[in-house]
Amino acid sequence: MKKEVLKILLIAIGIYTFYTQNIHAGTEPKTIWVEEAYWYMQRNQNITILDVRTEEEFEEDGSLYHAKLIPLAILAHNLDKLDKSKTIIVYCYSGRRSGKAATLLSEHGFTVLNLSGGISAWIDMDFPYNF
Repeated sequence: MKKEVLKILLIAIGIYTFYTQNIHAGTEPKTIWVEEAYWYMQRNQNITILDVRTEEEFEEDGSLYHAKLIPLAILAHNLDKLDKSKTIIVYCYSGRRSGKAATLLSEHGFTVLNLSGGISAWIDMDFPYNF
């Protein structure tokens, strides 16, 4: 029993190490599921959570905790407001706009993860958010 638990733990550590070492700036942006994003947010302090929806959506529909709002329409002109030393988890309502934002950020050398399904999927999973 102990050997099985140890084996599972070592596999999990290996997967985590591979995953974190293979998120590179300037490469094709990675898409992550809500569960992965939640797990990542709980364990990593070196992140920026970026909301690329409109100000109205951000205020009316809520946001992920500690999210920084830079709407997609003005993101290209506000890249200097983001820290390249941090991994950026980008989201929108459904994942479409954040996919575009993730590509833009990646092309400018940011390490970026796109939240699949956006805040809509986050809410569906009943994870905490600001409302």
